Amino acid sequence: IKPSANGKIEIVLDENKKFIGRLRASNGQFLFETSPYSTKAGLLSGIASIKSKAEAGNVNVTCDKQGSYQFKVFADNGMVLVMGHTYPSLENAVSAANSMRNFLAGEAKVVDLTKPEPEKE
Repeated sequence: IKPSANGKIEIVLDENKKFIGRLRASNGQFLFETSPYSTKAGLLSGIASIKSKAEAGNVNVTCDKQGSYQFKVFADNGMVLVMGHTYPSLENAVSAANSMRNFLAGEAKVVDLTKPEPEKE
């Protein structure tokens, strides 16, 4: 792991007013999107779990029936905590998984997009 501060986690609300976290790479690409959480505190706790398990190496890259690759982060009990987006090659998926681990280890900046923009005078 090579910690990088270039990634950011965006907190957004879905159509059901649930909180979702999206990890965005420095090139603008989304690496993963969390499941919806009913509270922002729950989402932040979930992201901390993803970070912990990614740093511990609980990451796997799989290939589906269509030949697309995807990384997954697992809890100790085998439950999938988060899945990355799909990629056309194993190399792309491994690179995305490594970027995800580096951004999380580098304390990716959290940007809360659920808050209204401050008014400018």
